[in-house]
Amino acid sequence: ALDVADVFDGTADLGFLKGKIVLMGFLGENFEKPSLEDVFFTPLNERYAGKSYPDMHGVVIHANAVSMALRGDYIEQMPDWLMWLSAIAICFINVAGLSYIFKNYNTWFGGETMIFQLLEMVALMFCVVVVFANFRYKLDFTLAMFCVALSSTVLDIYYSMIEPRISGFKSADFNDNFKKIYLFKKRFKRNIKAHQPEELN
Repeated sequence: ALDVADVFDGTADLGFLKGKIVLMGFLGENFEKPSLEDVFFTPLNERYAGKSYPDMHGVVIHANAVSMALRGDYIEQMPDWLMWLSAIAICFINVAGLSYIFKNYNTWFGGETMIFQLLEMVALMFCVVVVFANFRYKLDFTLAMFCVALSSTVLDIYYSMIEPRISGFKSADFNDNFKKIYLFKKRFKRNIKAHQPEELN
């Protein structure tokens, strides 16, 4: 980065700029007095929580983009099909694990499962950060974390309200009643047919 004084200094040798990409932009009166115009928040901000000032001027953002393009150091992003596949896989594993806990360790199905879900979401977020930092690959686990957050609630509704009704429909009493209704209908039709006049038969 060259300040205004560096460029207009008659004794300065600017030969090193030959063959280079040069971007000119406004950062302030000089490097000692930066401006708050055309400045943005970025992940490189020293204070990433609480109140802080924007940390990168527009021309610097463009310079970083050009540098990244020259190095071929691009940020890849997870495609939609992989996002859906990962969400389905994580949801399936989560539901299978919670179902096992519900059926075998029912007393644990409550606050303990919520702690498990919280740890799982933190692990997914940690995985996103680590992969992005090391491989410049942006994972998208938004849908997966949504499934994790709702899995225990939906599972609780299923086991407490839906499954008992399904079991009731499949019970022996229901099947016996269905057979009785079927036989009654069959007998009723036979009786109607037997009492019809000959010309109708």
